Amino acid sequence: MRTILLFVAIVVTSTAAYRSARAAEAAPAVETAESAAATQGGEAAAAPLATIVRGLYVEMGVGGGYAVVGATIPTNSTNPLLAGESEGLGRGGLVSFAVGYDIAEMFAIEAHGGMTLVSSRRQEWVRDVAIAAGFATARLSFAAGERLRVNMRAGGGYARADNGVDVPEAGPAAFGGLGLEYYVHVRHFSVGLDLSVLAPLSPTRVFVSLAPLLKYTF
Repeated sequence: MRTILLFVAIVVTSTAAYRSARAAEAAPAVETAESAAATQGGEAAAAPLATIVRGLYVEMGVGGGYAVVGATIPTNSTNPLLAGESEGLGRGGLVSFAVGYDIAEMFAIEAHGGMTLVSSRRQEWVRDVAIAAGFATARLSFAAGERLRVNMRAGGGYARADNGVDVPEAGPAAFGGLGLEYYVHVRHFSVGLDLSVLAPLSPTRVFVSLAPLLKYTF
């Protein structure tokens, strides 16, 4: 009798041990599957955001420059002795604003506008000139690093020049620019530095400026 009871005890103990071992083997497999699913979900949730945001954007710049070409003083001026000479423009300030859209990674179109106030260098002909202009421009962008771009702009439009004394002059104008743009670690924002040329054509004036830029892309 004792032998039978001992045999039954051994069988029960062995069965329990076997079931415990099987359960221990199955648990890591379940945990591994759950861990893999959690890891995949975490990787999907933690997918890196795009370094550069493209689309509709607004941009603003404030800077200064110099008029390298000035208009000719007309013969009907208040001082006929100066007729035919340059009006002698010098330093000036610039405020610009643009709304654009990235059509492709390297190409964008813009509506560009600005105001320039240029001072006169002549003592006998003091005419500070304010130039307001609007342009349709195209922009090409070339990668110079992960966050750095080299931009080229060119376009045409309309400009109006007023010196506060003579009749304002208006007509076609050209615009061009070359600059650097850096996409900062605050998403949607970028900063830049732009060298631009504003050239009203009637009469001809050429103003070259350098301005820091701030841009926000929606």
